[in-house]
Amino acid sequence: MENQNFYIIWDSSSSAAYGGALGVYNSYELALKAMQSYVSKGGVEYLHCYLVELNSPVSDWEQVIGYSEGNSQEDSEGEWSL
Repeated sequence: MENQNFYIIWDSSSSAAYGGALGVYNSYELALKAMQSYVSKGGVEYLHCYLVELNSPVSDWEQVIGYSEGNSQEDSEGEWSL
């Protein structure tokens, strides 16, 4: 059986006290599109997208996309790391 990889979007905003998965996707493009949708709706401070191999421990997850909300009025766009 070949390795099965997927992408998990994780919300670690203050409104998600312990964080939480928002979705699981089978491609980078779909995960990025979903993250952009969550951000455009508002209320998201920090989002992370991890590349995960099936049955791997959390310590092996690799962050491939990150988003953090802007810290000031001048930086209202937020910051993406791809």
